[in-house]
Amino acid sequence: MILASASGQTAAFLVIGVLGSLVSAAVFLLPGVFDAATRMRLRSQGLPDDDEAVLSRDRERRRFIAMVLGVVSAAILVSALTRL
Repeated sequence: MILASASGQTAAFLVIGVLGSLVSAAVFLLPGVFDAATRMRLRSQGLPDDDEAVLSRDRERRRFIAMVLGVVSAAILVSALTRL
């Protein structure tokens, strides 16, 4: 109902803000899923998939990127909500 009265740009910003926030939260709340993806990448490269140094480094990178994504998504979401 809210999206029906909003402009197309505002609706797009709402969708982007919500999706970005969900992806950011998933990275923080489900680290095992993304660790499995890192292990699969390591196996495909022929490297040992139980290297804790590589897993922790990738986990830190993902969390940093998720933090930036969460902040930007929140800013977009607030901007879109103020336009309503």
